[in-house]
Amino acid sequence: MTDLQPLSAGFIELAQAFPPEHRLHQIAIGVLDASDDCAERRARVLKHPDLAKRLTEQPVGYSDPAHWNGWVPPRVTDPGGPGDSLLMARLDRGGGFSYRFNQLGYRTVGEQANDSPRRAALVEIATEALRREQETTP
Repeated sequence: MTDLQPLSAGFIELAQAFPPEHRLHQIAIGVLDASDDCAERRARVLKHPDLAKRLTEQPVGYSDPAHWNGWVPPRVTDPGGPGDSLLMARLDRGGGFSYRFNQLGYRTVGEQANDSPRRAALVEIATEALRREQETTP
């Protein structure tokens, strides 16, 4: 597994280089917080052999539970990607833009629910680990 300490150190330096109200400081702190959340989630799941084993089963499918870094994909996805707009999707003639059809049959971009089976399994595993932790905490 890759050692993330140099990456974390870089984000710490970035946060320290800018005042708290600066956007780059806030982004760096957000990345560090997310990294901490993933590490905690990973440790919580790996404490339980039955949950760790589920990381190797489909639809998650890691070859080794220790390969999971604790990340769970987001609730929503944006098939249009950054910077795409509905107008650009309509002007597109078959290249470069992802879109989906809405209820009226028009192409649309923007957020949609992430219904990935892998995400659902990771949410279930992580939720169960959290439930067990809270059950044992007085």
